Amino acid sequence: MEPTESPITRRSVVAAGAWSLPVVALAVATPVAAASVAPTVTISITPNPAMNLPTEAYTVLTLTNTGSVPVVDPVQLVFSSDGPFRFNGLRGEPGWSLFFMRDGGYGMMYTGGIAAGASITNSRVVFRVLEGGPAPTTVTCIATNGATSDASTLTVLPGV
Repeated sequence: MEPTESPITRRSVVAAGAWSLPVVALAVATPVAAASVAPTVTISITPNPAMNLPTEAYTVLTLTNTGSVPVVDPVQLVFSSDGPFRFNGLRGEPGWSLFFMRDGGYGMMYTGGIAAGASITNSRVVFRVLEGGPAPTTVTCIATNGATSDASTLTVLPGV
């Protein structure tokens, strides 16, 4: 007996398409799930007293990516204090910029990217305690990158 060929009907094409649709959807969804891994940024701010001046306190600010993927989005850093202070500058480090907030606060933005498991350091973040401000002054920095954030606090002692 010879096999007979049956014609392809619209019903068989629709049925085949309906069964293959979930496979195509799963293949498309997999890269999105894999790309959802986010970097984790931590911050450390420590004194750099060797560079201090009588009214200025130099600090070392370090951002570390403890995640498994690189940081590609900007990292925003917002500073607050328990007394009057002025964020006095970055002293020319590449990738860093300064911004002023509506409430009178100060912040920085880092846009240079950080590889997975790597750190970036700015050793010339300078604060000036204004006249009438408490000495020492406590400065808190919050770093935010996407959905992750971390905070670090430092007591600023100008001239010490």
